[in-house]
Amino acid sequence: MKNASDKDLLHLTSRMEWDKYAKGNSLPSSYFLIQEHGSWKKVKEHYGVTTRRRVTVDHAALLSIIQEQKKHLTTTREWDEYSKEHVLPSSRTLINHFKTWNKVKEKADLEPTPNYVPVSYNKDKIVSLLKEHSATYENQVTWNQYAKSKNLPTYKTIRKYLTFEEFEGIVGKDDQ
Repeated sequence: MKNASDKDLLHLTSRMEWDKYAKGNSLPSSYFLIQEHGSWKKVKEHYGVTTRRRVTVDHAALLSIIQEQKKHLTTTREWDEYSKEHVLPSSRTLINHFKTWNKVKEKADLEPTPNYVPVSYNKDKIVSLLKEHSATYENQVTWNQYAKSKNLPTYKTIRKYLTFEEFEGIVGKDDQ
Protein backbone atom coordinates (compact mmCIF):
# COMPACT_ATOMS: atom_id res chain seq x y z
CA MET A 1 0.00 0.00 0.00
CA LYS A 2 2.64 2.42 -1.14
CA ASN A 3 0.31 5.06 -2.60
CA ALA A 4 -2.10 5.41 0.32
CA SER A 5 -3.57 8.87 0.44
CA ASP A 6 -4.45 10.80 3.58
CA LYS A 7 -8.08 10.09 2.72
CA ASP A 8 -7.32 6.36 2.71
CA LEU A 9 -5.56 6.57 6.06
CA LEU A 10 -8.63 8.13 7.67
CA HIS A 11 -10.25 4.70 7.30
CA LEU A 12 -7.37 2.91 9.00
CA THR A 13 -9.22 2.69 12.31
CA SER A 14 -10.53 -0.80 12.94
CA ARG A 15 -9.96 -3.87 10.81
CA MET A 16 -13.67 -4.06 9.99
CA GLU A 17 -13.82 -0.39 8.96
CA TRP A 18 -10.67 -0.77 6.86
CA ASP A 19 -11.89 -3.92 5.11
CA LYS A 20 -15.16 -2.23 4.11
CA TYR A 21 -13.26 0.76 2.73
CA ALA A 22 -10.47 -1.27 1.12
CA LYS A 23 -12.89 -3.56 -0.73
CA GLY A 24 -14.59 -0.62 -2.42
CA ASN A 25 -11.30 1.13 -3.27
CA SER A 26 -9.10 -1.72 -4.54
CA LEU A 27 -6.80 -1.60 -1.52
CA PRO A 28 -5.27 -4.54 0.36
CA SER A 29 -7.30 -6.18 3.12
CA SER A 30 -6.44 -5.92 6.81
CA TYR A 31 -5.36 -9.58 6.65
CA PHE A 32 -2.77 -8.79 3.96
CA LEU A 33 -1.51 -5.72 5.85
CA ILE A 34 -1.15 -7.70 9.08
CA GLN A 35 0.78 -10.40 7.22
CA GLU A 36 3.10 -7.68 5.93
CA HIS A 37 3.59 -5.78 9.24
CA GLY A 38 2.94 -8.34 11.99
CA SER A 39 -0.11 -6.87 13.76
CA TRP A 40 -2.88 -4.33 13.25
CA LYS A 41 -1.21 -2.01 15.74
CA LYS A 42 2.04 -2.17 13.74
CA VAL A 43 0.13 -1.46 10.51
CA LYS A 44 -1.30 1.69 12.03
CA GLU A 45 2.08 2.73 13.46
CA HIS A 46 3.75 2.16 10.06
CA TYR A 47 1.33 4.57 8.38
CA GLY A 48 1.51 7.08 11.23
CA VAL A 49 -2.04 6.54 12.44
CA THR A 50 -2.50 6.93 16.17
CA THR A 51 -3.71 3.73 17.77
CA ARG A 52 -5.98 5.39 20.33
CA ARG A 53 -8.38 8.24 19.84
CA ARG A 54 -9.31 9.44 23.27
CA VAL A 55 -11.86 12.19 23.19
CA THR A 56 -12.26 14.04 26.44
CA VAL A 57 -15.68 15.37 27.13
CA ASP A 58 -16.27 18.36 29.34
CA HIS A 59 -18.36 17.66 32.46
CA ALA A 60 -20.56 20.70 31.79
CA ALA A 61 -21.10 19.58 28.20
CA LEU A 62 -22.21 16.11 29.34
CA LEU A 63 -24.58 17.63 31.92
CA SER A 64 -26.04 19.83 29.23
CA ILE A 65 -26.52 16.86 26.88
CA ILE A 66 -28.27 14.70 29.46
CA GLN A 67 -30.53 17.57 30.53
CA GLU A 68 -31.50 18.37 26.93
CA GLN A 69 -31.95 14.71 25.95
CA LYS A 70 -33.41 13.37 29.20
CA LYS A 71 -36.54 11.93 27.63
CA HIS A 72 -34.26 9.48 25.78
CA LEU A 73 -32.40 8.34 28.92
CA THR A 74 -34.54 5.26 29.43
CA THR A 75 -32.26 2.24 29.08
CA THR A 76 -28.66 2.02 27.94
CA ARG A 77 -29.74 0.07 24.86
CA GLU A 78 -32.33 2.65 23.83
CA TRP A 79 -29.92 5.52 24.58
CA ASP A 80 -27.20 3.91 22.45
CA GLU A 81 -29.55 3.59 19.48
CA TYR A 82 -30.64 7.21 19.89
CA SER A 83 -27.14 8.55 20.52
CA LYS A 84 -25.77 6.81 17.44
CA GLU A 85 -28.42 8.46 15.24
CA HIS A 86 -27.83 11.89 16.79
CA VAL A 87 -24.03 11.72 17.25
CA LEU A 88 -24.14 11.91 21.05
CA PRO A 89 -21.94 10.20 23.64
CA SER A 90 -22.67 6.52 24.16
CA SER A 91 -24.04 5.10 27.39
CA ARG A 92 -20.56 3.71 28.11
CA THR A 93 -19.08 7.22 27.90
CA LEU A 94 -21.75 8.56 30.26
CA ILE A 95 -21.29 5.67 32.69
CA ASN A 96 -17.51 6.08 32.64
CA HIS A 97 -17.95 9.74 33.51
CA PHE A 98 -20.74 9.50 36.09
CA LYS A 99 -19.94 5.96 37.39
CA THR A 100 -23.38 4.31 36.89
CA TRP A 101 -26.39 4.60 34.58
CA ASN A 102 -28.57 5.51 37.55
CA LYS A 103 -26.24 8.40 38.42
CA VAL A 104 -26.58 9.63 34.83
CA LYS A 105 -30.36 9.52 35.24
CA GLU A 106 -30.15 11.31 38.61
CA LYS A 107 -28.20 14.16 36.96
CA ALA A 108 -31.12 14.51 34.55
CA ASP A 109 -33.59 14.56 37.49
CA LEU A 110 -35.00 11.18 36.45
CA GLU A 111 -35.98 8.24 38.64
CA PRO A 112 -33.26 5.59 38.80
CA THR A 113 -33.92 2.26 37.16
CA PRO A 114 -34.81 -0.27 39.86
CA ASN A 115 -32.37 -3.14 40.26
CA TYR A 116 -33.64 -6.41 38.88
CA VAL A 117 -34.19 -8.94 41.63
CA PRO A 118 -34.79 -12.42 40.29
CA VAL A 119 -37.73 -14.33 41.70
CA SER A 120 -36.64 -17.12 43.99
CA TYR A 121 -38.63 -20.31 44.34
CA ASN A 122 -38.74 -23.23 46.71
CA LYS A 123 -40.45 -26.58 46.33
CA ASP A 124 -43.58 -25.55 48.28
CA LYS A 125 -44.02 -22.41 46.17
CA ILE A 126 -43.60 -24.41 42.95
CA VAL A 127 -46.16 -27.01 44.07
CA SER A 128 -48.63 -24.27 45.04
CA LEU A 129 -48.24 -22.46 41.69
CA LEU A 130 -48.62 -25.71 39.73
CA LYS A 131 -51.79 -26.68 41.59
CA GLU A 132 -53.23 -23.25 40.88
CA HIS A 133 -52.35 -23.37 37.16
CA SER A 134 -52.34 -27.12 36.41
CA ALA A 135 -55.39 -26.93 34.14
CA THR A 136 -53.41 -24.85 31.63
CA TYR A 137 -50.59 -27.39 31.27
CA GLU A 138 -50.53 -29.21 27.92
CA ASN A 139 -46.81 -29.57 27.21
CA GLN A 140 -43.50 -27.82 27.88
CA VAL A 141 -43.80 -25.36 25.01
CA THR A 142 -47.31 -24.16 25.81
CA TRP A 143 -46.48 -24.07 29.54
CA ASN A 144 -43.44 -21.85 28.90
CA GLN A 145 -45.52 -19.49 26.77
CA TYR A 146 -48.23 -19.34 29.45
CA ALA A 147 -45.62 -18.98 32.22
CA LYS A 148 -44.00 -16.06 30.43
CA SER A 149 -47.33 -14.24 30.08
CA LYS A 150 -48.19 -14.81 33.75
CA ASN A 151 -44.69 -14.33 35.20
CA LEU A 152 -44.51 -17.96 36.38
CA PRO A 153 -41.50 -20.30 36.49
CA THR A 154 -40.51 -22.09 33.29
CA TYR A 155 -40.75 -25.85 32.94
CA LYS A 156 -36.97 -26.07 33.40
CA THR A 157 -37.18 -24.15 36.69
CA ILE A 158 -40.01 -26.36 37.90
CA ARG A 159 -38.00 -29.49 37.15
CA LYS A 160 -35.16 -28.21 39.32
CA TYR A 161 -37.48 -28.62 42.29
CA LEU A 162 -39.66 -31.57 41.29
CA THR A 163 -39.01 -34.99 39.83
CA PHE A 164 -40.94 -35.91 36.73
CA GLU A 165 -43.21 -38.16 38.80
CA GLU A 166 -43.98 -35.35 41.28
CA PHE A 167 -44.66 -32.97 38.41
CA GLU A 168 -46.92 -35.48 36.65
CA GLY A 169 -48.79 -36.13 39.89
CA ILE A 170 -49.66 -32.44 40.21
CA VAL A 171 -50.61 -31.63 36.62
CA GLY A 172 -52.04 -35.07 35.94
CA LYS A 173 -50.70 -35.36 32.38
CA ASP A 174 -47.86 -37.15 30.68
CA ASP A 175 -45.20 -34.80 29.36
CA GLN A 176 -44.55 -35.83 25.80
